[in-house]
Amino acid sequence: MFTKASLVLIVALLIAILVNQRSQGVVQAQAPIEYKAVLTEIQVASDGIAGRRNTQLYTTQDALDEYGKAGWQLVTQSYVAPNNSGTGYSGQQLLIFMRK
Repeated sequence: MFTKASLVLIVALLIAILVNQRSQGVVQAQAPIEYKAVLTEIQVASDGIAGRRNTQLYTTQDALDEYGKAGWQLVTQSYVAPNNSGTGYSGQQLLIFMRK
C-alpha cells in the first residue's frame, strides 16, 4: 500500500513540475544593436564630389552632433595610426557608435 501511495505521489509531483514549467511567461530577447564606424578629422567636399576645392574638415564634434541627433551613442574612439606606405594621415580618429 505504501509503495502505491508513493508512486502516485511521485507521478503527481512530476505532473505539477511539468505544468509549472509550461505556464511560465514568454521571455523576450534583447533588441538588436547596430554599430557604425565613422572616420573623422578628414577633408570632405561640400558638394559631395571628391577632389574639389571647396572642402572642409569633418571634425569629431561634427560627427558627435550628427550621429547624436539621429539616436546613436558613442561607444569608443581610437586614433588611426599612419600605415607604413605613408598614405595614412595622422590625427584621424575612428568613432564607434551604437544604436538599439
